[in-house]
Amino acid sequence: MAGIKDVAARAGVSISTVSYVVSGKRRIGAETQARVRAAALELGYRLVIDATKPASARGTHVLAVSSPLRPYTDVANYAAFFFALATAAKRHGYGILLLMHEAGDQEMRRVADRGMADGVFLLDVLLSDSRADMAGAIDIPVVSVDYTNDTAHAYTFWMVVEK
Repeated sequence: MAGIKDVAARAGVSISTVSYVVSGKRRIGAETQARVRAAALELGYRLVIDATKPASARGTHVLAVSSPLRPYTDVANYAAFFFALATAAKRHGYGILLLMHEAGDQEMRRVADRGMADGVFLLDVLLSDSRADMAGAIDIPVVSVDYTNDTAHAYTFWMVVEK
């Protein structure tokens, strides 16, 4: 398995630069970030989570919800789902981070790279959706609350919200 040293060597950067790209603790130029990400992807590098630490020490206790605003989006229909999800998350000690940009795949990458969330829910998923493709490239779980052609990287489920 490739390590951080391997990624640094492949990208032509220092180990600390790779660490900063992964953690988001320092600003790294877009070109350098792209080289590090490409090297990590080529080598199959994944951030290793220390399972010996309690979840409270490793997680953010935040769940991201990616729901792009499309021309046909009826925001009123989502309100019941968002509130039900937020209520359930709160019961389990989690908060919600709502991602509503059209470039949802880039938002997912940013959230994962900066350690901003423990997982991502995808809403309004298209059969061919770049967010489903991104699910295989980030190091946090992704759940599609709809159907996508890419079932290798995002788990799919449907949720019934009782009124």
